Amino acid sequence: MSTYSSQLLQEQFKSAHDWLMNTIGEADESQLHWQADGLPSPIGAQLMHVLLVEDFFVGALSGNGPLMMGDFAGKTGASEMPPQSGPWDEWGKSVQVDLAAARDYADAVFKATDAYVGSLDDEAVAEKITLEAVGIEDRTRGNILSILILNCFTHAGEISALKGLQGEKGYPF
Repeated sequence: MSTYSSQLLQEQFKSAHDWLMNTIGEADESQLHWQADGLPSPIGAQLMHVLLVEDFFVGALSGNGPLMMGDFAGKTGASEMPPQSGPWDEWGKSVQVDLAAARDYADAVFKATDAYVGSLDDEAVAEKITLEAVGIEDRTRGNILSILILNCFTHAGEISALKGLQGEKGYPF
């Protein structure tokens, strides 16, 4: 069976993960928790959103469950977990992030994602699935994985902008 699709997704995830973490760079605690005027959540909350969402969906898709509920319970780097439903705005303003712990969690999430995606063949990537618990119906596994990749890049852009508003270099180039 062909694995072209999964190999492409693995490359895209690696690029997205590298881009996200290099954009975070060595942000200090004040930069991680700085709140801009308006809606954008602080850098730390943006990072945790990406990691928690990817962990949740890869855990659900793989059947292994999320790391945040297993080996990384209480060790994600977030002072509190986001609400299970509804907007994360208030959580984003209050959560405190330990960047070293979040990096350890990110490494584990990214490794789990790579292993899961690498286990798929083209037929599995194209398979339509339903995740009723989160309202996803009749989407291909590849579509859900692509949304996770886009989520990394989208939030890396927001993180870059938030760093720029603080007078820091945003993107790593």
